[in-house]
Amino acid sequence: MSCIDDRFFHLIIYYIVGMRLGKANYFEYNEYNKKFCKYILLVCIALSTSSLAFTPSGVEFSISIYFQYSYGVNIEGDKGILYEGVWISLLSLKWFKYKGMKWQRPLVPYGRMSLTNYVFQSILGIFIYYPMGLGLYNKVGSTVSVILAWIIFVLQCLFS
Repeated sequence: MSCIDDRFFHLIIYYIVGMRLGKANYFEYNEYNKKFCKYILLVCIALSTSSLAFTPSGVEFSISIYFQYSYGVNIEGDKGILYEGVWISLLSLKWFKYKGMKWQRPLVPYGRMSLTNYVFQSILGIFIYYPMGLGLYNKVGSTVSVILAWIIFVLQCLFS
């Protein structure tokens, strides 16, 4: 499997997990959800540090190797998923501490339409950069691309 396939599986997993957690009200403020976030934080830290401990002198023990040999699926970035779990838990705990940070409140509608916004960004990126559209992939630099991405993001936030 290629890197694109792995990213596709990660995207689906994140979307389904986020949707299920949202429907189960895990993003609402209460003591149970706060304990749940702390538990996820500790588990992700423990697993990521233990996976680092099992990689001495070129011997690699990894979840991705297990999946590759057991199921024929190569899941690269298992440590990345754990690090993302740490960041998501930290942000959720910060959100719970201040009962919703004021600077994040405008992003709530954007988050509710995350799949739609992702698909729109992909289609717009294909139109802008690929030869079947404007073909600007070799004409604009990274600075212009980042500015363009921010403009698209802000417009999506306004219309979400």
